[in-house]
Amino acid sequence: MDITKDIEFAREKIFTRYLCSMKIGEQRIRLLLIGKADKVYRSKGRLFIEDIKTTFNPEKYSDKFEPYEDHKLQVLVYLNSLYTANGSFNSDDWFRISHKSKAWIIKIIDSNDDKIVRIFEAVHTKQAKKYLKTKIERFILLTLGKNEKQHHGSIRKCSSCRLFGMCEYRLEN
Repeated sequence: MDITKDIEFAREKIFTRYLCSMKIGEQRIRLLLIGKADKVYRSKGRLFIEDIKTTFNPEKYSDKFEPYEDHKLQVLVYLNSLYTANGSFNSDDWFRISHKSKAWIIKIIDSNDDKIVRIFEAVHTKQAKKYLKTKIERFILLTLGKNEKQHHGSIRKCSSCRLFGMCEYRLEN
């Protein structure tokens, strides 16, 4: 709780619990997203989430100035979560990490030689929180069948998807 004390949870030693509640029509929907953050630490009053992504194709990051949307959403969920040291589903075991501000870091590592290819980082803002809320709301509406799915239009993404053989929307060469 002491905001002046620096803390660090080593790689994947802390679990995240993102719990939100939204009213959609007359329904109250509760969503719990569970994760395991690569690294969570507080330094000088700022809470950090650090995530490491590996790639066999580092060239695809050479002209990127922002992380992929799913990578960004993952760190935003972790950053806005409650935490538990033991993976418990009992909400009494969940805790907040006190902080003055929040930030995230995504490191892209080349799988071939373990060198850092790119680092994306940002301070958490009201706009980022609104972005996350909008994406979560869209996810809930899609899950409930109240919104239409939008296909990404990428053959490469379709071929790497684990639902490739089952998806009615799949694209093929």
